[in-house]
This record gives sequence, structure tokens and C-alpha cells, in this order.
Amino acid sequence: DIQRITETAANAFIEKGAVVVLENATGKIRAMCSLPDFSQNDLEESLHSADSPFVNRALSGYNAGSVFKLCTAAAALEAGVSYTCTCKGYTDVGGVTFHCMQEHGTVDMQTALEKSCNVYFIELSQKLSATPLYNMAQNMGFGTSIELCDGIVADKGVLPELADIKRNPAALANFAFGQGSLLATPLQIASMLQCISNKGQRIRPSLIEEVTDQNGVLIEQAKLSAPTNVISEETAGTLLSYMVSVVENGTGKNAKPATGGAGGKTATAETGWKDENGNDMVQTWFAGVFPAKDPIYTVVVLSENGKSGSESAAPVFKKIADHVNALEHRVEPETDSDLEKK
Repeated sequence: DIQRITETAANAFIEKGAVVVLENATGKIRAMCSLPDFSQNDLEESLHSADSPFVNRALSGYNAGSVFKLCTAAAALEAGVSYTCTCKGYTDVGGVTFHCMQEHGTVDMQTALEKSCNVYFIELSQKLSATPLYNMAQNMGFGTSIELCDGIVADKGVLPELADIKRNPAALANFAFGQGSLLATPLQIASMLQCISNKGQRIRPSLIEEVTDQNGVLIEQAKLSAPTNVISEETAGTLLSYMVSVVENGTGKNAKPATGGAGGKTATAETGWKDENGNDMVQTWFAGVFPAKDPIYTVVVLSENGKSGSESAAPVFKKIADHVNALEHRVEPETDSDLEKK
């Protein structure tokens, strides 16, 4: 049912992209879809499509952008680094000028996440230094591939070399807000949020529930990987409260479900590429959890070259949350109209 809900919501809003749904307490993948889909009745046509429907985008690396700010925030909180800054719309690091979408004024970590302030996280990274941030990213699963079963292996993405971000302050600045050479899969982003929602314990994502013979008789129940303590329960609780504030007061308002609330983070990541019309291409994200209190699910939405994370990805999260809530709690979703578009 959750897979069906996810596919329908994704088709309503996304032309190219992916959605991953994780169960926070177990790390189990409860839904995963990649768009565009391929035609099972005409594989040859799909094989030659310029849209690459056989690429599983949920397991492929993309520019992460601001969803990675949650990792930077986690590293700072764990290191006890507290910071407040004045965002003038730009900041200079190592002779390179970095920009925000606007001048945000005085911001702390919560406000910076709400407004997705680049300046804050760039300057925070310089206070924090490269090693704690790199170690946090590695512990969260970035730069590591995940074998889900025989024949299905998630891409490891790209984690910058520690030596590079230690040597180059501008490279560290880019890394801190998810830009530069960093590439992450939707599954990796989902794993980071699962860790935050699970009181700091990351459980490696799993796809297989059980193994049966051809008659459906159970042969083996799949074993979950042991939880790894990545961040403290206090840090996880703080980050979760900030994520809820993003949905209630910040850029994630379009993701708010009809009931139960949610927490999350938007992103509009620069790629350095141009589309066929010569326009800059971006990857747009919403990564979130629901309900707001004791979140059960993580949902990560990627829309390739969308308008923004708020406009292109957050509505998919909302529809999934609304319909899963209806499924599990017998609460009527706000509307089915968007879900019926295909």
C-alpha cells in the first residue's frame, strides 16, 4: 500500500526523479520509485529513451544541496560549536564569494535551517573545521555504497577527500551546504534522516523482508543490521525540533500534512549543467519525517531540474504523508485530486 501511494504521489508531480520511504525504527525500505518508469511491454523503446528510464534514480548520486546542512548541523552540535551570524546575503571564504538567495539578517542554527541560509553554514564550517564534518558525513553513510541484495547496489556517491577540504577553505565552505564535489543518493539522504529520527542510531537500509521457496514457504527471515550510534539522543532531538520548525515556519510549509505534523528540509542544488534551452539545471529535494512527534517514516523526494524544493518536491511528501496517515490511522486525506493525476 505504501509503495502504491508513493508511486501515485510521485507521478502526480514529478517527471524525472525518485522517492524513498524508510521505516525509522528498522531502516526497512517501505517504498522506492524512480521516474520516468520504463514500459514493460516495450523494453526496446525504453532502452533507447533519452530520459534513461532504466536508471534507478533512487540509488544514483546527485548534487545534494541544502538537505546536507542537517549533517553539518549534527557535526556542530556534537562538537559543542554554537554560532550566530549576520547574513548580508554573501560571505567571502578563501578569496571566493558565496551567496544566499537573500539577506537573512541575524540567524542562529534553527533560523538558518528554516530559511536555508548558506552564509550561516559556510561560516559555521570554518568554526567547526574539516575533520569533524567529514567524519560525521562518513558516519551518516555518505561516500559508501549499500548492497541491498544480489544485483541491487546503491551508488556510493562522492564524498570529497578530507585532505582537499582541509587544505582549501572554499572547498570546505561548499561541502558545508551540500555543494562542490559532494554527490549523494536519495537513499543516503533518507538514511541520514532515519538516524536523526531514531534518536541518533543509524540502521543500514534494507530491502529484503524474508526469503521463501517457490511455494511461498518461509525459508529465512532477513536480519536487520545492528544499529550504529552516530549522534547523541540530545543532538537528534534538537535536529528533529529544528526540522519541525522548517515545516511549520520555514521553507518546508508546502510539506505539512493535514494531520500529525512533520519535519524536514528543502534543497535546490546547483549542478553546473545546462538544459537543452541553456538554462541552469538544479536538483530539487524535500527530505522529511512524519509524524512530527516520534516520527515513524522518512520520505525523501528528488525532482530533477524542478523549480525549487518547496515547490517541486515538498508537495509529494505531503501527499504521501496524508495518504499513509489515512491508511494507518483512518484519517481522511485532505484531497485525492492531485493523486489521481497521472
